[in-house]
Amino acid sequence: EEGWGFDTSLLKTKKVIHGLLTSVSEELPDVPLFYDLAQLCQTLHCQAPRYVDIKNAIVNAGYRVSGQHKVPQAIKTDAPPEIVWDVMRAHCERYPVGEKWRTGANEKSAAASILNKTRTIDVDWKGDLKKNKVAALRFPMNPEKGWGPKPRATGKKRKLLEGGGEEEDDNGKSGGGKKEKNGEVSETKDVGDDKESGKDKETNGDGDTKDAMEGSKKETNGNDDKKDKMEGVVEEKAT
Repeated sequence: EEGWGFDTSLLKTKKVIHGLLTSVSEELPDVPLFYDLAQLCQTLHCQAPRYVDIKNAIVNAGYRVSGQHKVPQAIKTDAPPEIVWDVMRAHCERYPVGEKWRTGANEKSAAASILNKTRTIDVDWKGDLKKNKVAALRFPMNPEKGWGPKPRATGKKRKLLEGGGEEEDDNGKSGGGKKEKNGEVSETKDVGDDKESGKDKETNGDGDTKDAMEGSKKETNGNDDKKDKMEGVVEEKAT
């Protein structure tokens, strides 16, 4: 396209780049710092004003103002802090702050100290800074839900990524193979083999239980034979 110097049809982030460069080009080059409108309101415990109203008030007071390319509610201006706070005081006059933030325990707070001072300028909110504003995607949203850095891998997955764990087959089982430890090579069995050997052990355990039951039956039969013999001896004596 014209102005880019190359074909931008394959550049998927063209709008994002255009918005960022536009924001940078609109900033005041000789003002390194900025105010954050949200923090100003937090200090005074006041309702947030319209961003364009604050910028209009500063321009009408005879100073320059611009935004900042990273913070949507940033205010770059060559106006001294007294003028910025005068504009915020005028806003709090239109939308009063609760008395609890200026009296009692908050009598010496930052909000009370700022709001109890008298304004030095008349604030004019009129203006139309949006009229000559270039259309651009200045602060795009995330491209998709959950976009950004993911949490680090943990457990078995982390070991695999670090190259210190076993490989897994399609069924999620650890494969057999050889491991080297302290210069010695040892074979590892498949997880499936361990499961089968465990079943064999359970079966053998059931066989042992059965043998024990049969042994107890034999002992019972032996006791019965002894009892019969003793009864025969008693009968012979009786006769």
